[in-house]
Amino acid sequence: MTLSPGEILLRDVLEPLNIRPEELASATWMSMESIRRIFSGESPISPEAAIRFEAVLGEKAEAIMERQVSY
Repeated sequence: MTLSPGEILLRDVLEPLNIRPEELASATWMSMESIRRIFSGESPISPEAAIRFEAVLGEKAEAIMERQVSY
């Protein structure tokens, strides 16, 4: 089974940085429900969310969106 871009972001970026999804939601001004849906693969990562993630996580928005488009 292929992991969604949100699942990859959670596994490869958030977990190594010890950032909880709740912390990311607060830092990006996104609802916890939106974060949960992205990380579970229920919702795609929007360009706006990718920009917010880049600002907090340092992961380039372009790389996040490339994974999303390829998915």
